[in-house]
Amino acid sequence: MIKLKDEIYETYPTFDETIECSICTNEVNINTCVITECKHCFCLPCIMDHFDFQQKTTQQRPLLSAKHHSQFNSKQEVLCPMCREPIKKTRLFRTLPLSFKKVDVESDDDDELQMTTQGEISRDRDYFVRLFNPYGKSTKLNALCSHLSQIKEANPGDHVIVFSQFTSFLDIVSKELDKYKNSFEVYQFDGRLDRGQRKNVLNDFNKTASGGKISPLIDFIELAKNKASK
Repeated sequence: MIKLKDEIYETYPTFDETIECSICTNEVNINTCVITECKHCFCLPCIMDHFDFQQKTTQQRPLLSAKHHSQFNSKQEVLCPMCREPIKKTRLFRTLPLSFKKVDVESDDDDELQMTTQGEISRDRDYFVRLFNPYGKSTKLNALCSHLSQIKEANPGDHVIVFSQFTSFLDIVSKELDKYKNSFEVYQFDGRLDRGQRKNVLNDFNKTASGGKISPLIDFIELAKNKASK
């Protein structure tokens, strides 16, 4: 694993705008970049969609005729969209900016993050990599955290409303964002609050968060009168 990381660092000495996702052809953001074992870069949502599509196709293969079935990979492996080498979700690497090591993350893999940052931070690189956990938070949560981080970097103090029609998912989002207390001042607004509690939440939300944080309001109804930038 260490050797593979060293090979990634050798292939990508720095992380700049020349790195593109070969699926969507857009510039890959450092917060959402995934590197395969064959050392090709993709956007996290793109490569996860690729895995889902390939695995769905695999499930349908027994229904195909023997003639058509022979045209597919007999090992039923997911192949890299770039070089067609077999890839696995458990052998993907996430790229993270050096500033990520300063984020207060209260998660189960804190020890792994500490070991990664202490052993691999280099003044010659503007990023580091860590093994991707495909069975952790969902692709949607990964994308949400990435978008909020970008908003924080570009517009500290912004107010953001995150919508969902499911209260249970609101709880999941709120719990996930609470792990990043140094970046987000999280507020949850739903039908379980009484009138007084709703008023207090909205009053607090409309204040500008301190320390360059942004203020996500987790909600499942449209609040046109709220002060939200995104």
